[in-house]
Amino acid sequence: MPRPPARLFLAAIGLAAACSVAAAPRTYTLPEHGVLWSTKDHPKVTDLDSLRSNVEAAAKSAEQQSTEGTLSVRELPGSQGRGFQVAATDAAPNPGAYNYMAQGLVQVGTVALAFTALTNDGEDDVVKTALAIVKSASHQADRK
Repeated sequence: MPRPPARLFLAAIGLAAACSVAAAPRTYTLPEHGVLWSTKDHPKVTDLDSLRSNVEAAAKSAEQQSTEGTLSVRELPGSQGRGFQVAATDAAPNPGAYNYMAQGLVQVGTVALAFTALTNDGEDDVVKTALAIVKSASHQADRK
């Protein structure tokens, strides 16, 4: 069975500043793509310790299925904040599944950007490009 092409998934989680008391839910748009995300109904991730804790929990849950056994969480600097990432190799991928995963959270202004990049052999450049996109992400306040 042919392997699927690499995939990058992005999601945003509102930080306390974006979800302050009496603030209306905010929607973010991506030019030519429509609404990218809304902060309504997203859990609040309030600080770097919370970001690290969430990535550490994801790493811990992926360890049993990884060839690495123990997964290290690394800091990930961004253009508008810092974050954390983890990478893993699937020890026994299902047919047609991905072999590698890079996942993390990075602070982007007043939101946290969650990302997952899924790849196979020979797609190292996809991960480098995905991390470059995440590191350079920026958040701009609504213009009214």
